[in-house]
Amino acid sequence: MNMMPESSARRIYEKGVTMNKDSLDFVNKGQGVAATQIFGTDLSQELRNAKNMGEYDGILAKINRGHHNEANKKAAKRVGDKGYAIGTDPTNPKKMIYDQLDPSLRTTYDQPRIDKFRERYN
Repeated sequence: MNMMPESSARRIYEKGVTMNKDSLDFVNKGQGVAATQIFGTDLSQELRNAKNMGEYDGILAKINRGHHNEANKKAAKRVGDKGYAIGTDPTNPKKMIYDQLDPSLRTTYDQPRIDKFRERYN
């Protein structure tokens, strides 16, 4: 069995942690559209589902290569159309409340901007 050197595995893992953190930072700032367009609909879940470091690295590589750009853009538009979720309705915990006050947070990025952002992970 071919084992990856620990230092390589550590770098790959740390890149995933950084990308996940950046994705969550976008969401916490009300920029769920950007997070979805750059990282997909649920990066942390994808990384948790990886069965080994090779799969984990493959997920990150696909994101950086823009493998799912079109699907991510469609998902980002759906997020933008829905608005930014600010929490649940206190009278109905199954119903989300959306804030649609800032239209700039609802627009998608152009491809050069996404590529520039992803450069930090190469």
